[in-house]
Amino acid sequence: MANIELITQLYYSFGAEDFNYNVRLNQLKYIKELGKGGFGVVNLMYDGIKKSEVAVKFLDFNNSSINSQLLKKEVIALSNLDHLGIVSLVDSFPHN
Repeated sequence: MANIELITQLYYSFGAEDFNYNVRLNQLKYIKELGKGGFGVVNLMYDGIKKSEVAVKFLDFNNSSINSQLLKKEVIALSNLDHLGIVSLVDSFPHN
């Protein structure tokens, strides 16, 4: 908690309940669709926390080619990238 002053917004849950990711999702405002692919759709959105536009990828879990190992590999790969030509992974969370 020593570094809490560095955080611009803090999320929490009460007691033993699971964190409600809709709290985070509600900070994203849709601007337009950027593209569709085999795994889902990417939208341009405004992130109220970062105060900037972000690309948000919504995965289609009805697609049989998406599995947890593939998803985990993508999240790890994107979170380790630092390149001007590739968007950075800011956050990942489930959404239904």
